[in-house]
Amino acid sequence: PPSDVVINGVKVAEAPLLSLDVPPIAMVIAAVDMNNDRFNASVFVSGSASRVYMKDGRLYVAAPLGTPQLLYKAVVKAWDALTPDVKARLNASDPLALYKSLSSLLGERDGAGKLLKALNGTNVTTATSIYVFDLNGLDIRLRAAAEVPGSLLNQFAIEELDGRLVVATTVSDVKFLEPGFLAARLPPPSPMEGDITISEDGKPAVTIRPPPPPAPPPAVYILTVGEPRNSVYLLDPDGRTVSALEGLAPGERIYAARLVERTLYLVTYRQVDPLFAIDLSDVTQPKVLGFLKIPGLLEYLHPVDGGRLLGVGTYVRSIEIGTYERGIKIALFDVSKPTQLREISNITATNVLSPVLYDHHAFAYSPKLRRALIPVPSWRPAGFLAVEWGDRLALRAVINATADRA
Repeated sequence: PPSDVVINGVKVAEAPLLSLDVPPIAMVIAAVDMNNDRFNASVFVSGSASRVYMKDGRLYVAAPLGTPQLLYKAVVKAWDALTPDVKARLNASDPLALYKSLSSLLGERDGAGKLLKALNGTNVTTATSIYVFDLNGLDIRLRAAAEVPGSLLNQFAIEELDGRLVVATTVSDVKFLEPGFLAARLPPPSPMEGDITISEDGKPAVTIRPPPPPAPPPAVYILTVGEPRNSVYLLDPDGRTVSALEGLAPGERIYAARLVERTLYLVTYRQVDPLFAIDLSDVTQPKVLGFLKIPGLLEYLHPVDGGRLLGVGTYVRSIEIGTYERGIKIALFDVSKPTQLREISNITATNVLSPVLYDHHAFAYSPKLRRALIPVPSWRPAGFLAVEWGDRLALRAVINATADRA
């Protein structure tokens, strides 16, 4: 890596470089032999890993591109439009060096507006690096590095099918902001941040004026702007894109994903909540089989038997002008014919939320009993909804218990 890569105060001299972010981090991948108390570990300089997926000796690590890498892309695209004096002051040897020199240049504010305008005219979008590792016993080998547009929602947005990696992403345009952006928007000091007065028997004895908080370091910030769009990419083990399905639900974002056999189900949302069924039978030609628009926002999908899909999410219902009813929604879908998706039944609970919306481990179900437990800790007392599925959904019990996982 470059000589200025420092992790935990130590310069990194010999770790393989995957990507550079601010601050740089070390990604450690370890293989452990549980029977013989042996292990092997490999260390890489990388951006922050957001998702990890493994199947049959192949490990995939997804890391969103950080500001230095996005800036590097923008500068490469805008290079011909930059003035000679700006080019002379930019260190484009690597993304981290470029980030530092660019942050310093923008911090001077002279010409910063023109430079940002040039960078923001390059149409850079969010993107994710995907690193493919082959694991054989204790042997760890980096096989490939790939990049896909957009960002992944959660672990259900990355799966493997027939040796092909399937990723579902939401792509957003990126806007770069000057280093002073954060400082200008810091809130004023709260009453707890003023002078410190120490009193004896009610009489002030000592007054201490703390030093002002340090200004944020010079940095370039990014915002995602414009209309998001969604895509599905299939990659081979060497990181090459086999096929792509792009431009799904423009203006919306992915809120739930689930691969069931050879059909990928996606939920996107803005004002209504479309449920998409995407056929991956032919990995070279993914296609939308059907979609269903439903009220509410599903954030977790779980396959159940009989060609059914169970969804948990939120809903908002207008009662009258300016008055809304909010809560969670549990919905059962018939997906036996992906071209004719339909909602069979639903159960709603007002004025509660569930950790299932952000943590799938909070969801529990029994295929044998055909029942699911959904915690609703926002109740007082906290509890669980016991829901049974069949031809329709049925509420079988409301269980009072203090826990946020089933």
